[in-house]
Amino acid sequence: MTVEKVCKDYLAIADAAGIDRFAAIGYSWGGNSVLQLATRSQRVNALAVGGWPVLDGPYDLLLQTTEKLHRESPDRPEVVRYVNYYRSLQNWRERDEVARLKCPRLNYIDTSDTGDTDFIGRLRKNNEALQKLGWETAEVNSGKGHPGGLMPEIACPVIGTFLDKHLLPAKPR
Repeated sequence: MTVEKVCKDYLAIADAAGIDRFAAIGYSWGGNSVLQLATRSQRVNALAVGGWPVLDGPYDLLLQTTEKLHRESPDRPEVVRYVNYYRSLQNWRERDEVARLKCPRLNYIDTSDTGDTDFIGRLRKNNEALQKLGWETAEVNSGKGHPGGLMPEIACPVIGTFLDKHLLPAKPR
């Protein structure tokens, strides 16, 4: 499972559904994968990345973590998929690619998402740079750490507002 394969799979699903352009929304690993898709395809017309910092993503740390898990549990084939995925991103030019995106884009993270990856700290550190690049940013507060930002009552209002703002036709006055 490499980033190229994941992006190819996303596009195959859109093709099978007969959809040319679409909003890509993902959370955590899915947030990273839709970010990768948007930087590799002109078909994404809006992007919402939740639970993953679009700048200063912890690619090295997650590669080390997944490699360690694989060494400790070599009988778990699903772990090697993530090793391959993060390995395929080690030379990705994150800042250049993120800056090239022009579709409406949102990066949101839960305020209690601290832990080893400190996703909220990464978002806060890069908030001004992201906004200068045209990104919208949001902090949500579930109080439940990383998984909390995926809860429908937390994620849906921020994503729904973003999509309504950018994808719904303007109402006549």
